[in-house]
Amino acid sequence: MKYISLFILFAILSLPGKAQKRIRPGASMNPGDTIIAPGVGITFIVPEGWSGILPQKSEIAFLLPQRSEIGYLFLMARERDFSKISETLKKTIPLTDEISLISSREPEINGNVATGFYEVIGTINPSEAYVKAKEGPYGVAAVYALITTTDLMAKDQPLVDQMIEQTRFSEPREAGMYDDFDWSKRLKDKYLVQYKVAQNYRVKAEIWLCSDGTFTTKFKEGGPVKGEKSQYKGRHNGTWTAEGVGPNGKLTLNYQKKEPLVLDMKMEDEKAYVNSYRFYFLMNDKCK
Repeated sequence: MKYISLFILFAILSLPGKAQKRIRPGASMNPGDTIIAPGVGITFIVPEGWSGILPQKSEIAFLLPQRSEIGYLFLMARERDFSKISETLKKTIPLTDEISLISSREPEINGNVATGFYEVIGTINPSEAYVKAKEGPYGVAAVYALITTTDLMAKDQPLVDQMIEQTRFSEPREAGMYDDFDWSKRLKDKYLVQYKVAQNYRVKAEIWLCSDGTFTTKFKEGGPVKGEKSQYKGRHNGTWTAEGVGPNGKLTLNYQKKEPLVLDMKMEDEKAYVNSYRFYFLMNDKCK
């Protein structure tokens, strides 16, 4: 299939460059990943068997199948009136001087979802395009466009239907620095340390976390725990889990011989806090 500059087609549907997306240019999107774009308020799930990327300086992401046969799935957002999307889906859209998308039937409108069907003219192999748009409550629509060979369209089309069904909308907002901060991943093999400042620096609390799920703590004066200093003071071991994506999360320490300890985690202005105490996150070189 000789698609040349396919992005030309979809530029007419994309948001202007001012949108800030949590999906990062150059970062890969893998099967099953949940992708959040806070700048346009769209969340979608990458279908199994497909992976892709948001190219640098582009507002249009694309996915490719993890198979030998060719296919393209383009992902974008549109800020225009939804009624105009339906009109766009009726038009013939030239991709290059040789390749065009010609509407093969009337678009289907079902509530807030519009579907367009195209024949692709000018390719080596007989090909079709399937475009689906879903309008959200905040003036932005998610638009997914599949281009594949005619013999594979019946197989690939349900993936687009599934993506549209799973797409969720939220109020667009500026992306925060820690929106995609995954605590369960970021805390692996980390050394968390708290210093007490008096005449000089001295260590007050230490937490060693390993990727195998084990930990060691060494608290002086109870460390980040108030009111239960005697229970956690000293050096102890156990297993840990973490949850939360974003600036706030929770770290649970399951001690071998003590009650579990749940710590509130926070990232703010490039600083880390544990139970509101300032901590430093370093690499843990004591894991096996």
